Amino acid sequence: MLKEILRGQEKAPIVLIIDDSEISGIPLLRSSLLNLAQRTNTTVHLVTYEYDPDTVLYGLDSSVRQNVQVHCVDDPLQWNGGSSLHLGTDLHQLFKSFPHATEEFAVVIHCISRPMQHSSVTNICRQLGLISRLPKFSQFILTVHSDLHDEQTIRVLEHTSSAIITLFPVIDPSYTGLCSILHKRQSGKITRLKEHYTLSEKDFNLMESIEYKPISEMLTSAA
Repeated sequence: MLKEILRGQEKAPIVLIIDDSEISGIPLLRSSLLNLAQRTNTTVHLVTYEYDPDTVLYGLDSSVRQNVQVHCVDDPLQWNGGSSLHLGTDLHQLFKSFPHATEEFAVVIHCISRPMQHSSVTNICRQLGLISRLPKFSQFILTVHSDLHDEQTIRVLEHTSSAIITLFPVIDPSYTGLCSILHKRQSGKITRLKEHYTLSEKDFNLMESIEYKPISEMLTSAA
């Protein structure tokens, strides 16, 4: 399911990646950027609130980088004067001002936690919803640090999202990571599962994602 969501084979307009201080969502975010940049007729916008763009784009090929338009919050509190992008920027107005006449566009954000510390989660979700209704919009992929917010705040973000990917500590070291996935289809069907996934060490390509089953469950099914 993870592979299908990130590759656009399963429709998910707003994808939320939930990480914490122990498990970084950046490798999976890089894989998302790789998949989005490879889609034809799609402009990819990367908004970085937390790290400089080179950190987020690290390890990605130049052919991927040239298909990504970077919007960096380098003066978050506007101490150095006016800036087009800061912690209080209305993202809906920002992307509404861009020309999207011929190509679809996708937005990747790392990390939504920073602007949420300066604005209400309901305001942030309102902006996400408005952007998702803009002409030519394709997909949102954003990360949030769960240990910086209370449970209710995370629940509001989850309610707004079409797919929620929550990262967990790796159990089997032969895989890159482990995550739970909640996917909401437009039909109303909700899918919940847990998957191991493997990212290429070379370019962060998502090579495989397979359902995780506890040993106790595997023993029961084999009996």
